Amino acid sequence: MRSETKTQALFQIARRAALQVMRVYSSDFGVEFKTPTDPITEADRRANDVIVTALEALFPRTPIIAEESSNTNWESQRTAPEIFFVDPVDGTWEFVHKTGDFSVMIGLAGTERCECGVLLAPARREAWLGSHETGAQHLLLDADLNPRTTRQLRFSAAKPARAPRLVVSQSDRSTLLQSCLEEVQPAQVYSVGSAGLKTMEVVMQRADAYLAPEHRGMRWDCCAPEAILTAAGGRFSDASGQPLDYRAKSLKNLQGVLAARPDYFPALTAKTTSIIKAHFA
Repeated sequence: MRSETKTQALFQIARRAALQVMRVYSSDFGVEFKTPTDPITEADRRANDVIVTALEALFPRTPIIAEESSNTNWESQRTAPEIFFVDPVDGTWEFVHKTGDFSVMIGLAGTERCECGVLLAPARREAWLGSHETGAQHLLLDADLNPRTTRQLRFSAAKPARAPRLVVSQSDRSTLLQSCLEEVQPAQVYSVGSAGLKTMEVVMQRADAYLAPEHRGMRWDCCAPEAILTAAGGRFSDASGQPLDYRAKSLKNLQGVLAARPDYFPALTAKTTSIIKAHFA
């Protein structure tokens, strides 16, 4: 299947899942907790089932790593040439608090890079698509989550003209993040909801980088955003500038995350790397 066709297929799957998510969102739903800081709702389960069932039908030979699935076969699946990473509701806290800042994410990782990805934010009626063959697009959606307008996205090659604008996690108040901010001296620091939408702030050029210098989320939080950002010409790595390994033994993002405009990436990684090394020395 061609990359463009594959990305469109992923969008339609994400759309069907997002419609289920919005049905729960408009209801009087309950909240359970997998851990004291990790909520789950019926929307997570429904979206997970819709996506996994559809991917298994379309891509029967491609392993699927999804947040609400057991993922017990990861060790044997790590060597597959392609792997889907699925976050059925990225930003469940935001979903629970009804801020609208949550999304459905599906990404496909090849052996050397994230090949394509879709991020759909149904409450905001926005979506982002990305692949290395067709680039990155921003879609505005109608009430049924069908595309209304599409805009191609691409970073310019301009050199940094000012201190960077950083988007960070609202819950991250670590001393390591504060040390990085003191070193970087950003022009602006702000927060938005889910992990994926933070990266989309960079894609939309409202921020110059998303920085999370310590353990932050799982690989399914990164695959689709990385595919979209890099398709637009951006850079995505761990907090020290090293590529994320989507075949690692652990699915955790143990070394943090940095998503940045290409013109800001080198200077940011130069500064964060030294701070992180000193912190863990």
